[in-house]
Amino acid sequence: MRTHFYPRELEGRVRFRLDELAAVWKCSSKQAKRKLKKLDENGSCSYIPGRGRGNCSEIRFRSLFQDDLDAAISHSLLAKNMDLLMHILQLPCRSSGAVSCFARFTSCWGFRHRTQLPMCCRRL
Repeated sequence: MRTHFYPRELEGRVRFRLDELAAVWKCSSKQAKRKLKKLDENGSCSYIPGRGRGNCSEIRFRSLFQDDLDAAISHSLLAKNMDLLMHILQLPCRSSGAVSCFARFTSCWGFRHRTQLPMCCRRL
């Protein structure tokens, strides 16, 4: 959800229509509202419903996008959940944190840069 609304996020706030979020989550508007209320209860964000028909709802995130992204990447690396990690890395958001993520990924799995290979392997 957050990566979908990231281009529209200003100071940790996003204004949106509930049916738009339901399309992202592939559920009904009622189910999306329930999920948002659960996220609000868990403390990851605050949900302010729109007043009346046609008015936009608002989400206020309690942490920075980069911090959430780093936490999700760290969690998937520690759990060795490659499916979740590949999903996160394929998200459409581009950030400077991708470089640090790649460095942690390579160190976790023991990959080396090309300059660290022995000379005999480079000549092949």
